[in-house]
Amino acid sequence: MYFYLGGEGATSKHVTLLLLVYVLAGLMISTVAYTSFKDLKLRDRQPFGLLVVGIILLQLTIAEPQMMLFAIATAYALSGPVRMVIAACRKPAAEQAVADENEPAVPRIHPQPDSPSAQSKPPSAVPPHSLDKEE
Repeated sequence: MYFYLGGEGATSKHVTLLLLVYVLAGLMISTVAYTSFKDLKLRDRQPFGLLVVGIILLQLTIAEPQMMLFAIATAYALSGPVRMVIAACRKPAAEQAVADENEPAVPRIHPQPDSPSAQSKPPSAVPPHSLDKEE
């Protein structure tokens, strides 16, 4: 791709290829989820726009195979990590929304005996249990 895009002279392609191999090998053994195209139902009705996009991609691939195949492979390789980052960004927001829904409407006045705030107080500050009063 370097020479195809007009690059000239000696390159450090050995280092670039080595890094590329390590990154791709790491992605192959990682838990990053990628889209599987096994579930595509191509025989079912599809939107007309999908047909237009498919024809345009096919024409571009025939016209510039080096560029298009590189672009498609790069887009697929980056799709997994990008989806993982987006999911990680959405997860805290979703967890916060669930926590807000489960939060009681009335705030607690007294801390529970098992809570960290009750354990940090000295024993005299915690009110005695009703069974502890033996006078």
